[in-house]
Amino acid sequence: MAEQGATPTSWESAEVVADYVALYDLVRWVLGYPFAFRAAGLGRPDVRAVLDFGCGPGLVADRMARTFGVRVHAVDASPSMVALARAVGNPLVEARQVVANRMPFLADGSVDAAISCFVFVCVPARADLRAILDEIHRVLRPGGRFTLLTPNPDETGLVRHSARFGEPHTHYASGDPVPVSLRGRDGWMDIVDTHWSTATLRELFEEAGFRIVAEERPVVADARGVVDDELIENAPWVVEHQTPPFLLLTGERPGERPTPVPPVENARSSR
Repeated sequence: MAEQGATPTSWESAEVVADYVALYDLVRWVLGYPFAFRAAGLGRPDVRAVLDFGCGPGLVADRMARTFGVRVHAVDASPSMVALARAVGNPLVEARQVVANRMPFLADGSVDAAISCFVFVCVPARADLRAILDEIHRVLRPGGRFTLLTPNPDETGLVRHSARFGEPHTHYASGDPVPVSLRGRDGWMDIVDTHWSTATLRELFEEAGFRIVAEERPVVADARGVVDDELIENAPWVVEHQTPPFLLLTGERPGERPTPVPPVENARSSR
């Protein structure tokens, strides 16, 4: 069972932000972010404005802008993270602060695609997750896709080279605190996240009005053709050849202008 007295880590802390910025997990750049870009439809001519919800220090937003030439609305609840995202200095990236899960600076239907990477595990209240999804649904145009990238909730306790989410052989229910260890240059960063099951995440997507179109759990073999072979060969694999570290859940906002993005297929997709 999870430790009942654990308190989720506050990302408003400047110290936590500084420690996080010092981390670099190559596995995320092989089995995480590129799959999120693909699932959300980046690279298509009709995807020109992208939302990065929970942008952190802006590295993912910068990569999307440089790789796909899209305009990125990079948003985060942490003023320190927003400042770092602005400091990246990419003219295609506009970083702003989310207040109470709202983005009043973005109009209804104003973005073509949206992603959120490793953010939902930082939110301890289900009601806040629903509010975030409602707001993403509002700013996403009809036919646009939203992709959530998160630690695989079905593999808690998975020990990797650079991260561990949860204790081995421990059952976590949705809303339970989860101990997390992230490897940095000078040791491990220990934080507390919140567990959200795949079933809960799917429920939240559907409650917010999204039609779920893809559910992926990539392993190393799936990365061939998605990222450079050099990255695959250099990543510090431990169990990822057989056990997927991440879940990607993609929903589409129904409407009159459906985006003709074919469903992603791989050996670990449930749809």
